[in-house]
Amino acid sequence: MGVEHMPEIVEKLIACGREAETPAALIREGTTQNQLVITGTLTDIVEKTRDMCPPAVLIVGEVVRFHEQLDWFAQRAQALSFKSVQSELVSL
Repeated sequence: MGVEHMPEIVEKLIACGREAETPAALIREGTTQNQLVITGTLTDIVEKTRDMCPPAVLIVGEVVRFHEQLDWFAQRAQALSFKSVQSELVSL
C-alpha cells in the first residue's frame, strides 16, 4: 500500500504541514537478506523509489536520520557473509 499510494501519501503529509525536507525512507523486504532501504526526503523519495515493487514500508520523520547507526541487520548480514566466506577459505 505504501508503494502504490506513496505519491498521494507524501502530497497529503506536506499539505497537512510536514516540511518538504522531512527525512523519509522506504524499506523493502525488511530483516531479510534481500532488504533494501532507500532514504531521502518527502521532496525526493517518490522519485528515488519509483521502480520499487511492493510490499514496502514508508518511514517518515527524524528517525530516518539514524538509519546508518541502527542498521543492525545489514551489519549482521555482512558479518555472517564474511564468516561463511572465511570458513570456505579455511577449508581450502
